Amino acid sequence: MKQFRWFETAALGVALFMGLALNSCSDEEDWMFSEDEFSEAQLALSSATITKGAISVRTGPGVWYDRMGGLRYGKKVSVVKEQAGWLKIKYGDAEGWIYRPDTDFASSSSSASCSADIANFIRDNYPDGYNIIFAYNGSDQAAEFHSQANSFSKEYHTLNVSSGALKKDIYRKVKNYSEFKSGILETGRAVVKCLADNPRSGYDDSKCSQIKNLTVMTHGFTTGLNFGGGYFNSSDISDFGSTVFGFLNRQSLRVQLYACSTARNKNTKENWYERYTGNVIKEQDPFTGGKGSFAQLLSEEMGADATVFGHTTAGHLSGNYAARCYGKMANGAVHGKHMFDVYFPQSFVTEQAKRIGKSEDTTRTSMYSYYRSTGAFPGNNSGRDTFMDPEGKGKKMRDAWLSKNP
Repeated sequence: MKQFRWFETAALGVALFMGLALNSCSDEEDWMFSEDEFSEAQLALSSATITKGAISVRTGPGVWYDRMGGLRYGKKVSVVKEQAGWLKIKYGDAEGWIYRPDTDFASSSSSASCSADIANFIRDNYPDGYNIIFAYNGSDQAAEFHSQANSFSKEYHTLNVSSGALKKDIYRKVKNYSEFKSGILETGRAVVKCLADNPRSGYDDSKCSQIKNLTVMTHGFTTGLNFGGGYFNSSDISDFGSTVFGFLNRQSLRVQLYACSTARNKNTKENWYERYTGNVIKEQDPFTGGKGSFAQLLSEEMGADATVFGHTTAGHLSGNYAARCYGKMANGAVHGKHMFDVYFPQSFVTEQAKRIGKSEDTTRTSMYSYYRSTGAFPGNNSGRDTFMDPEGKGKKMRDAWLSKNP
């Protein structure tokens, strides 16, 4: 039976009415609850006991926050509230956050069942966070989305909740923003509960219990996503970040938008083939069409250590070679970085132009023609590692170009 604590209900009510606004990893005062929002009765504390040998107390609800101290087995602490698998506690004269499964604190966060095999699979395969995927649930081109999502989910062993149980190798169909958001919350809570119910001695679950790769396959446009029955618009981004942030490993998060035009703004069209075979533009020359796109705005909400990928042209799944990243992999550039520039950086172009005795423009055009003609496309089966393993993919592509240009 679910166990409820009265203050959880109070905290949820405050969350619904106040809304959380996430701006950055370090600026926690902008999104954390202020105690002024609680009544005196609501601040009456519950308690929890530490059940692991030694745990960290952090300044916020996530492993990316600074460590402010530690607690040992058997220590009893006062709990202010629970949030996304973390407990806000009284810590000396201050307040800190601890990972809930390291305590005996009872949570009503999930009713999904989970086997010990799934818990150990998560620990063994997702040390820095797990993979999750959502797909369009409309009518047009539905078969294409579902075929790709099904194949992707099995290749990357994505997690989701289905029929009341946490399972791997599955994806979830969603029709609107609300279903998308609730799907993340349901799976996130189920993963936290699964690991807590099936503990492994000496193992810290605080990283593997969060999402590392969040993939969405749906129709897109310059200011949002179309799930078939509703939209996820730019205006929803702040709500999205404040709702799901506790379930995301924002130290290494990657959000992959397999969706048309999500990486360019509404005022710009883009043809990368013409761009590189005509007036060649170097990597250091920003293309302003990426600034103000849905992917760029989402990247800002996810924080400086996250990377968001999106498509710059039509072509949500197969055959779209034009993709751009934002955030960490783009060094924070608001215009983003095209995936070609990730794979073939200017330093590599300069080095190879000198080696083969050709101009940098000619060499760069040769590299781009190779890039466009290969399986680098972010949407097709052979191009999934464009998003899932961009570092490895880049090395493969450079090595392959070198083999063709000895």
